[in-house]
Amino acid sequence: MAMDVGELLQSGAGTLLGLMVTDAWGQVRERFAGLMGGSGPESVEAVRRELDAARAQLLDAQRPEEAEVRADIQAEWRSRLRRLLTERPELAGQLQEIVAEFAPHEAPGDHDHIDFSGGTFHGPVQGKGTMYNQQW
Repeated sequence: MAMDVGELLQSGAGTLLGLMVTDAWGQVRERFAGLMGGSGPESVEAVRRELDAARAQLLDAQRPEEAEVRADIQAEWRSRLRRLLTERPELAGQLQEIVAEFAPHEAPGDHDHIDFSGGTFHGPVQGKGTMYNQQW
């Protein structure tokens, strides 16, 4: 199923940032560098360096109050992907392939739950499933 361009850009940038902090980073980095760097080895290497710099920024901005930094990094890469697809619309299929390969896939029933992370709850909390690191 083909995504519209806006959805593809958002998903592409979100996938890229989400995977910057995972074990899959090396593989994802190469795919995005190849996509965005064109055919010249120098430009692919330049994109690799830019991706690594963005990853370092992202890893340094993991506290909740640094959400704006993370949003800025994602917006920057979404803009870069938009410029790439504007200049070379034929690459949309490659971006969609990368997103399909690396984006988290929703399993059946995944929409039936809510994930909480790092929250503090006041008052009664009702739920089922597995809870970790609860602070009550």
